[in-house]
Amino acid sequence: MGEIINQNELLKFCIENPNLIRTTQPEIFYGEYKQIFEVLRRMDQRGIKPSYLALRKWFESKALLTELEALPWIEGAQDIDLSTFRLFKDDLLKLAKTRLINQYNELQEINDKDWKEFTKRLYALNQTDEPEVFKAGSFLDFKTHIEAEGITVGSGLYFLENTGSDFQLAQLITFIAPSGHGKSQLLAHIVKHLFMTRRKVLTIVFEETEAQYKSRIGQGLLVKTRYQYKQLNERDLEREFQPKINSMGQLDVISGTSVAVEDLEDLIQKQEEEKGYRYDAIVIDYSKQLILKDGKNKQEWQMIGDVFRKLKEICMRKGNERLIVTAIQSNRDGYNLKKSLGEVNIADSMGPLHNVDMMIGIHRKNINEPGQVIDEKDQDPKGISNILKLNILKKRLGTINQGDTFYYNLLNCNNIEAINDPVTIERLNANFDSLLDDSE
Repeated sequence: MGEIINQNELLKFCIENPNLIRTTQPEIFYGEYKQIFEVLRRMDQRGIKPSYLALRKWFESKALLTELEALPWIEGAQDIDLSTFRLFKDDLLKLAKTRLINQYNELQEINDKDWKEFTKRLYALNQTDEPEVFKAGSFLDFKTHIEAEGITVGSGLYFLENTGSDFQLAQLITFIAPSGHGKSQLLAHIVKHLFMTRRKVLTIVFEETEAQYKSRIGQGLLVKTRYQYKQLNERDLEREFQPKINSMGQLDVISGTSVAVEDLEDLIQKQEEEKGYRYDAIVIDYSKQLILKDGKNKQEWQMIGDVFRKLKEICMRKGNERLIVTAIQSNRDGYNLKKSLGEVNIADSMGPLHNVDMMIGIHRKNINEPGQVIDEKDQDPKGISNILKLNILKKRLGTINQGDTFYYNLLNCNNIEAINDPVTIERLNANFDSLLDDSE
């Protein structure tokens, strides 16, 4: 009986102090109380302030009668303070660990899958990172002046290496370009680099099928044209990729038409639970198809700003920080662009610029002769198809400067190659705008 009373009081305190929801382990609850807490977690992740009325409406809509019956007991539970909350939480934590150990002790034999599940659940119970509530820090506590170094994930962009500006966990990065100017190629470059440096990456694509996207990534990794890659069967691919497997991390691909940004974190967590690992990076190609559930009465600029605020929240979730990389499309001024992309070209909203840690503009130019036709069988995978101009529109950290410009060759195998020759760079600075615009 004491356990049930403690659960009622803990849930009541969480409802009244939502800042504690994200650092309270769901595993300490059981039965209908665990289901109630899971709903509280979803509300918190979506920025919804929990209330008894909202919970009641939810359980009624789902016909969850046991949970409905428990609500009056929670609402009527005695009030507790933060110290009591922590004591009750510790008691339930010990009980949850005992239940977990007993559950696995009852098994006749524990295989690798069972052991992995046991250690995963035990690890979750040991996550006790609870924020201090309204605790002021003294200036004279000098150890608190030292900012923790961010964990660098990497980008594969040479000009960010060793500058302190390279991509880190908890950061939101975005590229901006007119339609057809290289957003997907740059995002794919980031994915290939992270994948081949043993990072765990989830990619969400909206304008390609899963097979099309994987083939495009595979082309770059094997340095083949689209035509050459299409000639390979499943056995050929296994043989070609075998020498690279030890260098690979994990790359998972979701293809769809749109995703509600309020559901994105749940989607990521569900994939992590199924795969058994946490993602270092989420790459979204591209942000236009992230929608708002409650955007019906909002203008476009408001919705875009809200989407990027939510993405930044997901990046910075304490104890579960991730890198998120995506792209946005520039407005119509970007289509007849004669200069580098700037803030004025961000479609409909300054929301992305305010919320991102770095924004990089892309402009793509064709170097081939107009009307030149090459048989796809004769195409050289390392041949140059386009030149990409990248310029830094915003950055928070490091020595890279806002306004800095860099050039890349886009190859026929979909890889990009840095242009470092000073003479070539000087010529591009002078003549880039005279090159023909190209499309993806």
